[in-house]
Amino acid sequence: MRKFMLSILAAASFAMAGTAVASPQVWNGPTIDFAKAPGTDPTLAENQDRLTDGVWLTRSSSGGIYNVAPPPAGPGEIFFGISSPAGTAWAFSGLDSNPSGAAFGASHYGNLHFTDWASALGGSGLLLFNILDRPGVLHLTAEDVYIDITFTAFGSARSFPSSAGAFAYTRTTASPVPVPAALLLFTPALAALLGWRRCR
Repeated sequence: MRKFMLSILAAASFAMAGTAVASPQVWNGPTIDFAKAPGTDPTLAENQDRLTDGVWLTRSSSGGIYNVAPPPAGPGEIFFGISSPAGTAWAFSGLDSNPSGAAFGASHYGNLHFTDWASALGGSGLLLFNILDRPGVLHLTAEDVYIDITFTAFGSARSFPSSAGAFAYTRTTASPVPVPAALLLFTPALAALLGWRRCR
């Protein structure tokens, strides 16, 4: 009987292993809102959106967003650079030859053109005009993850009062991990066997 139970558990383990998430991944879990207030310290965890071990997004009092996740998982960027945020690529609806409407989104990643964050928004001269309320897709390149993201605020030192360093967006989260169907099939049989053993 013990061997039989171990066989059932082994089969369930193999079934679960077969359901491991394959790359690439599209995050389609519940959306969350992230916001960094003006003038706040980008080195503090509450002012960073820590998506994965390798991508922590934040912003200083000027410039764009960058990735402060520390090595070895992240690049440890300390300010916005020309290809920032490191470890990411971006696409935005209706820009840089990307489609708009129903044809745009993380699930359509294979049909989108990705580049660095600033270039995807038209470059520094057009970035502030293009960024707000425009659907985007963030690609975490090392993890091969695609995320729907929409910026809802992006502050500027030129505004009055100054909103320098502020930014906010809504994004999707990691997809819920489903219970493997094979495990659901094995569970009643295993429970019955355990119950039978207790009755003996």
